[in-house]
Amino acid sequence: TYNQDTIVSNYILEPYFYVNWDIHKRVSMSIGARTNIPINKQKQYTSFQYSLKYVPANNHTLILSAGHYHNYTQPDYYNLKYRLLKSKQVSLDYIYENRQTKIQSALYYKQESGERDIDFYYTINKTQTLGVEFSISQTLWNYLTISLSNSTIKQEANVNGTKYKGGHNFLYFLKPSITYSNPKLFSIGLMYIGRPGSYNLHYPVLSSRWNSEAKAYEPIYSQLEEFQNRAYNRLDLSMSKYMTFKTCTLTVYLSINNILNTKNETNELYYYSDYSSIYKKYHSLKTWYFGVVLTF
Repeated sequence: TYNQDTIVSNYILEPYFYVNWDIHKRVSMSIGARTNIPINKQKQYTSFQYSLKYVPANNHTLILSAGHYHNYTQPDYYNLKYRLLKSKQVSLDYIYENRQTKIQSALYYKQESGERDIDFYYTINKTQTLGVEFSISQTLWNYLTISLSNSTIKQEANVNGTKYKGGHNFLYFLKPSITYSNPKLFSIGLMYIGRPGSYNLHYPVLSSRWNSEAKAYEPIYSQLEEFQNRAYNRLDLSMSKYMTFKTCTLTVYLSINNILNTKNETNELYYYSDYSSIYKKYHSLKTWYFGVVLTF
């Protein structure tokens, strides 16, 4: 058992400015910048962002955005430092929207750099993310809304010069839903989330040996490698009813998360005390929420 009593502090002083300019009734632009005044041997940095919005026709919008940002990691038990991180981002968004239909799509790229400690075993030096997203929502008969969205994301993490698949590297990320909402009757919705299993990094255990001083087994590790969880699937149901009386209102709601009771794996690998085998833990299984709200 080790006792650790350490104070780590970081003071950030950043002046900034922001300008928004309506160039034309269909074109607008915004620019922002932020810099720091170094304190206690901090590095000098400047962050900025740029956005250009164009409305080529009614109900259609294009937005081009770019930025260069800075932030600090948060210290933890193993990493008692504030490390400066930076990211470069660019995205192109398209939006179509009318009374009953909404379509959105986006193409984006993000590059993150700086030492980011996952734990005391390894450090991610750089991450690159390229993604494309699309969603459509359609309302029928005023009360019924059907929507579908999907994302394809390619993410790559660099650990000491070796490239691995990132934790958000997904060939697909589906989110279909259907909702019926009638104020005079009730509201009910069904939503599904499906994606491949996330990628994670770990040092696999080759074997273990008995440590008589600690009276426990200690692991012998191999080289860093990536592993992928099983696919993630979840179906949720929500229902509510709103009622009005002379002196009060009553809202009754019910939510059932993970209706199919799917075992979705968490990102960690767990070993038995002698490190002879691995087991997994899971996110919440079927969960019921029921409530009543009475307002006078």
